[in-house]
Amino acid sequence: MGLESTTLFDGTGKSILYEKNTVLLLHGLPNTTFAYEVIALTPLGQELVTLLPDINAKTAAKAVALAIKRPEIISCYLGITNGNGIETPMEVLWQGNAPTVTDIPLTSASTKG
Repeated sequence: MGLESTTLFDGTGKSILYEKNTVLLLHGLPNTTFAYEVIALTPLGQELVTLLPDINAKTAAKAVALAIKRPEIISCYLGITNGNGIETPMEVLWQGNAPTVTDIPLTSASTKG
């Protein structure tokens, strides 16, 4: 029912979301897309946002990353950019799917008695 944004992973499987010098570095399958829901703020809504207390950019970026997390995004890193096209990952937010107990094949093991 709402609006959605579609983002493309480039030929190397990379996609970057920018907010000033803070970036989310996303990795997925090369040349594929993923979509996530967004909201549009009216001019009044944009004014009201300025009245909210300042939010730490790192905290806000982590919240966005968790909100858009989906199977198409294999890994996500929080990073910074120097503004000249160089993005540096600073923190792993998630990377692949960690195996669970049900993913590990069971084999018979001998036990010493």
